[in-house]
Amino acid sequence: MRHYEIILMISPDKEHDINNVLEACFLIVNKYSGVVYRLEYWGCRKLSYPIKKFYQAYYVLMNVEIAQTALDEIRKIFIFDDVVIRSMIIRVRCAVTKISPIMQENEKIL
Repeated sequence: MRHYEIILMISPDKEHDINNVLEACFLIVNKYSGVVYRLEYWGCRKLSYPIKKFYQAYYVLMNVEIAQTALDEIRKIFIFDDVVIRSMIIRVRCAVTKISPIMQENEKIL
């Protein structure tokens, strides 16, 4: 199994559907005996340019260890679900568990 970093951009008018997308991801990860190392909700942020006529989006970051078949199923969810306006999946060398710089910045503000 390999380690991946997944970033999701959720449409601003569908905040209540974020949990549904994450639950579907967790079910797939558990189905293939994967591990979720980090899950961060970054909140609503302004986009640099409009995407599908949206100027803001909710961001979610996940670090997981999963097999390729599980990754393919997760990609299908992101493609066919209209809640997700963009997603990015990056392979990383090892599990990342520490807090991201964006979350550290948010904690300083609070």
